[in-house]
Amino acid sequence: MEEIERRQPIDLPRHMQKRERPRVPPPPPPLSSSSSVVMRSPPRPQGTHQPPSARALMPQKPPLTVGVLDDVLLYRSWAIHWMSRLYHFHRHELSAYAHDLIKFLRDEALSAFKSEFGYKVSIRHTDEFVAFEIREDRDAAEQSNGNSSNRDRGIALQDLTRSGRGFTFTSGATSSMRTPRTTTEESKEEAGGDGGSVRERRGGFVLYFPASEEEGDLETERRRSLSSSMTQSQRRRKEPQYVVLLRGNDDLMRWACAWLQRRFQCVVSTQVVRISPVNLKWLARNWVVDSLSKESKENNQEELTGVDEERSSKPPLLLKYRNPDPKSLVRKYTFTVPWATLRRLCEQARETLKAPNAIPEVITLAEELYFESLPMNMASFELESFGMADVTVDQHGQIVFHNMALVHSILHGLAELLMLQNTPGPSKPVMTL
Repeated sequence: MEEIERRQPIDLPRHMQKRERPRVPPPPPPLSSSSSVVMRSPPRPQGTHQPPSARALMPQKPPLTVGVLDDVLLYRSWAIHWMSRLYHFHRHELSAYAHDLIKFLRDEALSAFKSEFGYKVSIRHTDEFVAFEIREDRDAAEQSNGNSSNRDRGIALQDLTRSGRGFTFTSGATSSMRTPRTTTEESKEEAGGDGGSVRERRGGFVLYFPASEEEGDLETERRRSLSSSMTQSQRRRKEPQYVVLLRGNDDLMRWACAWLQRRFQCVVSTQVVRISPVNLKWLARNWVVDSLSKESKENNQEELTGVDEERSSKPPLLLKYRNPDPKSLVRKYTFTVPWATLRRLCEQARETLKAPNAIPEVITLAEELYFESLPMNMASFELESFGMADVTVDQHGQIVFHNMALVHSILHGLAELLMLQNTPGPSKPVMTL
């Protein structure tokens, strides 16, 4: 057998032994209740003690919940407006924007009605758009008349809720969260005008612009655009316009637009964007093809049984035409195109073009297919509005979202429309002092 040698540790003299320093646990991090410090600090690991006030004010980005955005965007009539380029906008400052908006609305109400109203501002955002929802509660003024000594002057935040990517700020005496109501209920409350019978006013606006615009130094870029080194053709070039959707009480939205112009040094159009029939058909073509492409991609990935039954259940495309000739016997005509027909026309056009990613003229192909069998001449008719499973839009700039599947594509199409259509806008960089 092999003998294993076991070596015993040699006892060195005391002066030759290596001394180890005792480990001292690091001191706990100091607790701070300052909102500015806490918002700039990195998120702490789980288990670290943190004051409730700092934990509530720390910016978080939980996964986006579609259900939260459904209450804000869907089944509401939005008016399409344009706005000029924002001088500055940072999503990590959304809480500060909500504070400033509430303060601005309270000041406007105080100067207009000589009374303080309660305001609730809810902000929901994704990577491409930010949705603001405003509610003015006039009952708060009556309830707060007797409790003015107990209320802090300025803005009192009584409720802060985070659900999805969103914030809800409340000022005044309204601290309870209420369930969102339908557009019909809002219109009934606003029917009384601005008199004393109105208990509350509601409104909202959606800002859509590329996320890259937010990160850039717009102030430096504007200074460059105003420099004398630029050519005259570059100065005359039209500034980019972005989409802003408005809904709700007109006076409340007028205050909100005034706050946007003052806060972000931009220009918001007061008139609704009117869409020409040609551009309306262009939007219908793009959104139908986007919906078909998204549907085909999902079906190819999942490969579920009964795909044909799911495809046939999608509602048809509704095209509404109007004849501008007052002497015509037929002034309006509604054209219904089955979704399966649109899918077949799109696939056939792509096979003919030998381009699987092409955007065929499906609306024109459908018109040529059906208009020949009609007893009247449709050449003088113009497209007035169209509706599909995802969205409904008309010439007068009114749009209604029906689901969240194509919201980003729809907003992107509206932004492209502002560049294609001759929409009045600033011909040079806007500087509001």
